[in-house]
Amino acid sequence: MSNPQHIENLIETEKESEAKYIRVDRVLFNSGVTEGRVYELHHNYNVDRDVFTNGEAFVIDDVGRNNYSIFMLCKTTLLK
Repeated sequence: MSNPQHIENLIETEKESEAKYIRVDRVLFNSGVTEGRVYELHHNYNVDRDVFTNGEAFVIDDVGRNNYSIFMLCKTTLLK
């Protein structure tokens, strides 16, 4: 997976509902992602809507797995 070609056009946001991508600023624990890389955000809507109003966010990590732990294991920036 490569960084989006339009990475220079992305802007930071604090609202997860607006974010389309996530930048990994720092890997705190081994998590299958690369520091400095930008990943597309995906959403799993087959979850409790009371807990995850916009679906549970995840990325496809460097080995092709759905990675739901990126928010807990990395310092990140949301991008739109």
